[in-house]
Amino acid sequence: MKKLFHPGIYAIIASIAITVASCSKSANDIVITEQSVKKELPSMKMGKQAISPSIMVEEGSKFYSMINQPYEFKLGVPGSYLPQGSIAVFYVILSAEFAKDPPSSATLNLMDDETGDVIDKYELISKEAAGEYNITVPVELAGYPFLVGIVELNEPYNNRTIALHSEITVSGNTTVAHFGTAFSVMPQ
Repeated sequence: MKKLFHPGIYAIIASIAITVASCSKSANDIVITEQSVKKELPSMKMGKQAISPSIMVEEGSKFYSMINQPYEFKLGVPGSYLPQGSIAVFYVILSAEFAKDPPSSATLNLMDDETGDVIDKYELISKEAAGEYNITVPVELAGYPFLVGIVELNEPYNNRTIALHSEITVSGNTTVAHFGTAFSVMPQ
């Protein structure tokens, strides 16, 4: 009996199938385009950058130590700064306990790290509502519960070192996260 195909042809067919499968688009590449509110901010999509600090939260909440807007940036690095006038996006990761129900209160305070004075207070936005704001979510956060803080670093932040502070209340329980000496803001 004659063989119709050489054994090596199966390896070639398998490698072509793997290549085609790996080139297809995934759900993470889809851009959610909804009308922006208040400001023209870029729609939520999953980022492609490889930033991977620990994101597991055992209890409560914590700040994700990386941001990717206005550009990729690690929080807490001495001497690093963001330019005045830029829009920064911060992520607060929640434990399973605080992700069960929607928060009744979720605030982000940006504080002068030296004096402890609150410069401004913002409402944190749910992960689901973040699509309205045209943001790019770091791919490492896919599948994790988080809240988003979108902040325009205007003049009151200028020449200051900033600390981040969040308070989130869910079902009567409150979690607090603090990130001291997160970054500085300098004029452009």
